Amino acid sequence: MDKLKECAIAFSKLLDKEYYIKAGKKGKLIEIRLFFNKENFAHLLGLHKLRDIRQLKIHSIIMFNNILTEKLTYEDIAQSIFFDEIADRLEYFPHLEQILDSEETMIKYNKSQCKSSIEAKYILYSKIDGLNVHYFIDIDEEKQKYFGRTFFTRTDAIYLQDRPYKILEKTKISKHTEN
Repeated sequence: MDKLKECAIAFSKLLDKEYYIKAGKKGKLIEIRLFFNKENFAHLLGLHKLRDIRQLKIHSIIMFNNILTEKLTYEDIAQSIFFDEIADRLEYFPHLEQILDSEETMIKYNKSQCKSSIEAKYILYSKIDGLNVHYFIDIDEEKQKYFGRTFFTRTDAIYLQDRPYKILEKTKISKHTEN
């Protein structure tokens, strides 16, 4: 199967789900409701970095649908001179739900400490194949829910400077059934 479509299919399985996460550190309790929507998919994969691919200059929901219908494929985006910047994301992104269901670690994200421009509040991360898989989450102030801002892997721990929160509770909820 096309790797890009595989990523979209994996993400589409999360569209009707939310995660409720309760975590604590040093007597501080945080509660997060994490949701997923089609608009965030392209940015999570880093498709915006492929500035030389004309087919990516469309609304993110249309792009998501084009990937599912194979109007936009892995072969198309692999032509980009910037493709190496995102290639690893396509390898690990199909496992996002398993990563979220696993015993991942959560830390508060401090962009100034990392000298980064990524806007996010927290990082959920997991170790896979010796890599740190990062899932940056930020809050949608209007909905008062969290969403995935970006997703990538690294061999170093530059973004993982803070002490981790202890995950106290994690619940996956189907929005259709509320179970």
